[in-house]
Amino acid sequence: MAHRRWFLAFLVLVLVGLAGESWAQNPQQYAVIYVEFQPGDASRGNQLLNSLAFDSLKSPGVVNFSAARQIDRANKFVLVERWESAAAYQAYKASSTWTAFVEASAPLLAAPLDERPGTLLANGDTPDTKPQANGVVVVTHLDIIPVFADQAKPVLIDFVADSAEDKGVKVFKMISWDPTTNHFQLIEVFQTLSAFNAHISAEHTISFRKAIQAFIGAPYDERLYYYTSHSGPIEK
Repeated sequence: MAHRRWFLAFLVLVLVGLAGESWAQNPQQYAVIYVEFQPGDASRGNQLLNSLAFDSLKSPGVVNFSAARQIDRANKFVLVERWESAAAYQAYKASSTWTAFVEASAPLLAAPLDERPGTLLANGDTPDTKPQANGVVVVTHLDIIPVFADQAKPVLIDFVADSAEDKGVKVFKMISWDPTTNHFQLIEVFQTLSAFNAHISAEHTISFRKAIQAFIGAPYDERLYYYTSHSGPIEK
């Protein structure tokens, strides 16, 4: 009997290890894509992104696909995507859904599409996070000086954990940009703008900004968005 219990325990450890190894080899693929249309083409660009988000949510391997419009710049948008794997994402990029959008949007763009693929490093989503297409979406690009990347990472991870406790937080996570591993994206969703402002004024946020300042190689690039009218939820 003792040998049987030992064998079962060993088998569980092996299966857990294999599951963990499989996940490590095939993590979900995130992507943040900044889209900037010419100001006179913002409305048309918005329509294209709405259609893209609607169609992309039907694509094989998609976990989430959202489009959001920058609050203070009506011609600037962001796509926030999550895919089951890097292979699923690459297959999507070769699909007619994506290539048709690229072709249609090209004459309207003020700058090339700025794509930041990445993998999840820290997740601070609230336990009751549900699909939603409202709220304030915040995407922050952090450029860490390479020699400080290892020192900065635990500061970022702690910030995600602390921010998850803030009132009004629905999504709060950090991804790393592949393969530029000293670049990070904070992806956040707040129920309201006032909830975001309260987060900015929180003691832990101020302490984080002070701590991270010595490590960053570019200005703290924080941008606020609202979901476009027909985009999917930023997380589910």
